[in-house]
Amino acid sequence: MKRCIYAAQRNNLPPICTHNVVQDNIDLVLCNLRRCRLFNNRYDRVKNYLDIELDDYLREE
Repeated sequence: MKRCIYAAQRNNLPPICTHNVVQDNIDLVLCNLRRCRLFNNRYDRVKNYLDIELDDYLREE
């Protein structure tokens, strides 16, 4: 069990977003998360969690 726990730990931070965003450098949500330095560090008191449906997230151009 100890080996599984150590294997699950990571040295780097998890990605901000769980999916690929086209032009993530101009996405308002991602830009504000980066600006506020909300990167899900271990010592952060608040974790980012956006619960949105895919249909709500997709934007028509």
